[in-house]
Amino acid sequence: MRALILSLVFIALPASAFELYINQLGNDSWSGTLREQNSAGNDGPIKTPEKAKEIIRSLKKSQKIKEPIYVNIAHGIYYLDHPLRFDSADSGSPTQTITWQAELGAEVTLSGGIPIECHPGENGIWTCTLQKKPINSEPIDTNRAKGTSPLFDLYVNEKRMTLARWPNQEWAHIKNPLVQKTSFTTMETLPAMNENIADAQIHIFPGNDWFDQYLGVALINQASNTIQTSGPAQYDLQPGRRFYLLNQRSFLDAASEWLYDKQTREISFIPTNLEPIQTITVSSLPNVVIADGLSYVNFSRLKFKHSAGSGLIFRSSTKIQLDSLEIAGTGGNGLEVRGGNNVTLSNSSVYDTGKHGAIMTGGNRNTLQPSGHILHNNHIHHVGVSILTYSGAIYVDGVGSVVTHNLVEFGNGSAILVAGNEHLIEKNEVRQFCLLSSDCGAIYTGRDWAGRGNTIRNNYIHEIPGYGLKGTDVSTNQVIYQSPDYAMGIYLDDGASGFHVNGNILKNIGGVSFYIHGGRDNNFYNNYIITDHSAIKISKILTPNYDWNKNQDRLNKVPYQSEIWRKKYPELTKPGINMFWPEGNTVEGNVIISNSIDTPSLIYWIPGSSTTIRNNLVWSTSNQIILDYNITEQNVRHQTASWQQWIAEGVEKNSLFINPCIDLIGKSLIACKDSPIFDKHIPLPQSDIGLNR
Repeated sequence: MRALILSLVFIALPASAFELYINQLGNDSWSGTLREQNSAGNDGPIKTPEKAKEIIRSLKKSQKIKEPIYVNIAHGIYYLDHPLRFDSADSGSPTQTITWQAELGAEVTLSGGIPIECHPGENGIWTCTLQKKPINSEPIDTNRAKGTSPLFDLYVNEKRMTLARWPNQEWAHIKNPLVQKTSFTTMETLPAMNENIADAQIHIFPGNDWFDQYLGVALINQASNTIQTSGPAQYDLQPGRRFYLLNQRSFLDAASEWLYDKQTREISFIPTNLEPIQTITVSSLPNVVIADGLSYVNFSRLKFKHSAGSGLIFRSSTKIQLDSLEIAGTGGNGLEVRGGNNVTLSNSSVYDTGKHGAIMTGGNRNTLQPSGHILHNNHIHHVGVSILTYSGAIYVDGVGSVVTHNLVEFGNGSAILVAGNEHLIEKNEVRQFCLLSSDCGAIYTGRDWAGRGNTIRNNYIHEIPGYGLKGTDVSTNQVIYQSPDYAMGIYLDDGASGFHVNGNILKNIGGVSFYIHGGRDNNFYNNYIITDHSAIKISKILTPNYDWNKNQDRLNKVPYQSEIWRKKYPELTKPGINMFWPEGNTVEGNVIISNSIDTPSLIYWIPGSSTTIRNNLVWSTSNQIILDYNITEQNVRHQTASWQQWIAEGVEKNSLFINPCIDLIGKSLIACKDSPIFDKHIPLPQSDIGLNR
């Protein structure tokens, strides 16, 4: 990574360059080569990024300029009339890179929003009439966001406001489903509503704690406490599951709530009393930047805000450096990199995103050619604020992306989602995820036998609680949710296979620190786990109706029998005892400290003959440890076994129940001089985890 940092410094300090200047006080009829207006008043900076694009294209066409080009943008908020679009005509070259950057010391925001003026009225409600209608016309997720609520957001003092909702805090709950996926009674008494419900919407976890969605509303009957949705939920409705209603005038009754009247184009909102109102903005453009086939272009020290959809999208682009950016206030994803290669986001901040923080896909799965995409030294936080689950800080797919030294924190579902092959997830700090969901993993992957060669190493993953339904009594309208609840630190779900997981520190995980659910050929070694719950779980998939065809279909889509794949992943061609068992997994050289007195610390539902477990150090602060194991081919099952009983089975070899004599100080593990980790040759994790400040 040092080479990456040095290359960015080199880009910023060229021997010679052609420079353009943009200023809100500029004029697009000027040359743009002067930072300030000249004394004659007939030349100076230009006013818009579009004019800069036009000038650069002309310069390239004339071939008058051979050196790197810098577009320097002066302080201010630049509200765009349409997304800033780039294509191959806007590209640089290896010797003539093009850099778009804020002037040194300037704060520059490229906004997809519309600034509006509002006025206080009765009952503390402010009103604003939109003179210009937001441009965005698509929901942030066509599968999970149904209904007719506004397709934009409101920001007051740069804080995203909450669409008027009931109840104002927490959730209401399903009492009894009436029609399997569309109708139910409620535990709470529904509010009186004397208005047209055509624009009402429901945000709901219909049948579990790991999938939320928005649906339109067809009927709300207060007399019978009945709700009917305008379309089917993804899962069957279940008693006790969470929902809230939104987008009705009668719900506008709490600070930070807002509403939009499509007929009058009027926005109403209730501000907080914490600070005076300085800025009011509605998101308008679907995106701030869209680039197709762009290459050798850099963006530096810029802020991108207020997109109704994803903030920045790069498709089939290559050699793009995104450095020291701030991406925030997006309805959808913060950054999307789709295809292409060698796109880097570094030293940046991404936050307040409706869905994912950053998505990076690319590379060639047929040839296993890596994308070369990099996410390095970024702070990505408070993501998935609209779509709560499967909206991570980071999502990588394809082949060969690198995710290093990031701090990712605060999300309702998973933090890092991994799909594809040969990705490296290294030296990241991950904390405070799975805050509103269970059966959730801080680092999550699933349903792909072919997704091999991925490495998760030297990360610090902690405070991953989980939140889920634990009890329902419809006769008394009582429901119990709890946290912590069944969250995983590293979750290889539904047959995920061929991962290398080593050198990680996992602490305070609300369910299982490391979980292999039906997967094969995974290697878990030299990790450190400190837990009040379960440290490791390996099991076959017990769901009777699980569709293994999904795994097989994904396998069939890649040339796993080709020479390249056979050489890289020989395990894929080897026959197993049972293709649906978690075979070929290795658990070796790990240090486990359990603080639990009543929960199994180790859960091994495994084929003993094809699983390798050895050279681990296991300790319990209560001086006793519980294991739940099932040796599949022998049909041997013990749910509350002792360490001695487990070792006697002969599956785990050369492991010790012994105090490892280590302390976690900050993000570093310290071992005493006579710690048994040295005899076992278990290395301490590297200490430079997280952001390089």
